[in-house]
Amino acid sequence: MKSIPDTGKQVIRFHAFSSVFWTVAALCVWVAVFALVLAMPPNVRAEGRGLPHQQNTEIPTEDPEEDALRLIHQQLAAIRARNAEQAFALMTARSHEAFESANDFLGTLRFEYRPLYNSESLHVLHSHKGDGDSLQTVEIFDEDGDALTVLYRIERQSDGRLLIDSFTILDDEALAI
Repeated sequence: MKSIPDTGKQVIRFHAFSSVFWTVAALCVWVAVFALVLAMPPNVRAEGRGLPHQQNTEIPTEDPEEDALRLIHQQLAAIRARNAEQAFALMTARSHEAFESANDFLGTLRFEYRPLYNSESLHVLHSHKGDGDSLQTVEIFDEDGDALTVLYRIERQSDGRLLIDSFTILDDEALAI
């Protein structure tokens, strides 16, 4: 008769262990998935949020306008991913002088250029290529579908890379960086 109560205690202990085991296992799976998401490059994490996954701008194509648009897409993806360093790195040294840091740049976008900060997609309106520079006029749509017209000045560096030199919002009150 003593064996019945012992079996009951063993079943209860096994059940408690099983419950803790599955809770810990689920937590480990969740942490692993979260770590994988954080390990992805920002432009891959932003994929599916409006702008397509972009390639590296340091590999020029035969089409300078395509390279300039790729650069704009990359910066908008970095801004959406809140990756200040990556977004800031896509700008010329001259444009860096206006900000104390990459975080200052992203903060300025957040409070003064909200549609860029929350961009979802863009549409090219006009493109003009000069000697080493290009101007891209694009319409950027935010998460609410509101459009904003932005003029980007893209500059080719001495090492061949394209970087954003400045951009101006072409609406009622033009704001420039």
